[in-house]
Amino acid sequence: SRLQRERAALLYAGNPSLITGLTGCRHFGVRALGLQHYRDDRSDTPEPVHTLIPHERRRSSTGFVRAERTHRFPTDVVRLNGLALAPLPRAVGDAARRLRTAHDTLELVAEVVQRGLVTVEELRQELDDGPRRGSALFRDALDLVARGAQSVSEGDLVRLITDAGIPAAYFNVRLVTSSGRFVAIADCWLDDVGLPIESDSRAHHADEIGF
Repeated sequence: SRLQRERAALLYAGNPSLITGLTGCRHFGVRALGLQHYRDDRSDTPEPVHTLIPHERRRSSTGFVRAERTHRFPTDVVRLNGLALAPLPRAVGDAARRLRTAHDTLELVAEVVQRGLVTVEELRQELDDGPRRGSALFRDALDLVARGAQSVSEGDLVRLITDAGIPAAYFNVRLVTSSGRFVAIADCWLDDVGLPIESDSRAHHADEIGF
């Protein structure tokens, strides 16, 4: 089973070692990239188990184990499901640096921030502390989320509005009447003309309205 492989990966990596990356994100309940729906349909090519080990230890990635040496081995270990995990901000950072598309990276970063699992500040610290190699997509995604994007489609909207140079544009704005009655949350509000813009971000808004 997947859990058996994760335990085996930690045994192979040695003590201390931690699970991180997308493997770790799944244990924190992250749903992006279908993490909670993944099934091991190919037992001969199982999903890699991403582990962290201290830099001085020599372990090669092999089989289903991805062993990553680090000078920043976390001391604040999280224990879930009988496994030693890196803290979620670190797991997200390790995953984001290995993702290959802007869409996937933004989907991951937007979800963990929007759901309150981590803060933008925690991810910014991980970005600054971590290696620069592979961090470009992570940095871009975090910048979009910090500017108000709460989903991939909202990230596209932020890029579109920003690149067009439209002034007085605000994102995820709470709209109320003059008496203070709540009307809606606009994905984007163009203040100069009083125009709300809505993007197609059903996955995000479905959580808010209980779908």
